[in-house]
Amino acid sequence: FSSIQYLKELGQDLCDRPLARKKDLETYQRLAIKRPTTNIISYLLGIEEARHAFNLGEGIIFENYTNTLSDSNNKSLRILKKEQTLNSNPKPQSTDQICVYKEADSTQNLYIVIEYKPPYKLLLQANKGLINILEDVINRIIIPTDLEDKFVYYSKWLIVAALIQTYIYIIKNGLKYSKLVIGKANVFLLVKEDK
Repeated sequence: FSSIQYLKELGQDLCDRPLARKKDLETYQRLAIKRPTTNIISYLLGIEEARHAFNLGEGIIFENYTNTLSDSNNKSLRILKKEQTLNSNPKPQSTDQICVYKEADSTQNLYIVIEYKPPYKLLLQANKGLINILEDVINRIIIPTDLEDKFVYYSKWLIVAALIQTYIYIIKNGLKYSKLVIGKANVFLLVKEDK
């Protein structure tokens, strides 16, 4: 594992600038989430009890592009979902997403899709309480005319659009999990098998 000094310096570097752009989010996720997660799982792979308890297979890989799944890499891709839906596709949909793959028995399995949205794109001023997606956005008949209320309405609309986009990735790829990263906030989405 990394030294305490390195972790302190990394923490300072990551906190020096705001997570304002998509590239900032990607860099933060790579250094603060992906690399440590990969290192921890690699370590746990050496412990037989942990390997079986957490069903680690041969580890995980974080990929930035779906074209890395081409047949030229000599590994087959299987969707983890037990029953594939008509919309599921062994090659992940949409190129602007970041995908996480779990290796098991020399195959790559699409496990989770992570979507990055910088805070400025979502106008996070919609935090005036909970968002009722159906009432506040989808079925809303009248768009507010007051500037502040209109701003809040469009902020909620953008947040719901980001959630729906990420949810569509789950459905199209036949997944159970997905994650939407909005600056410092992480939204985890789950589709239960019985739903």
